[in-house]
Amino acid sequence: MSYSPEEDAPLKGAGVDVVFHPLLEAGERLAERVLEKSEA
Repeated sequence: MSYSPEEDAPLKGAGVDVVFHPLLEAGERLAERVLEKSEA
């Protein structure tokens, strides 16, 4: 889990295969849901 893009490279360098950005992904999902509701 990474809270900023600057953390990604060190994590990947340590062998991490998948990096999640919970705050960014939550914001994107919120925007998707708002758009879904506004198009209905």
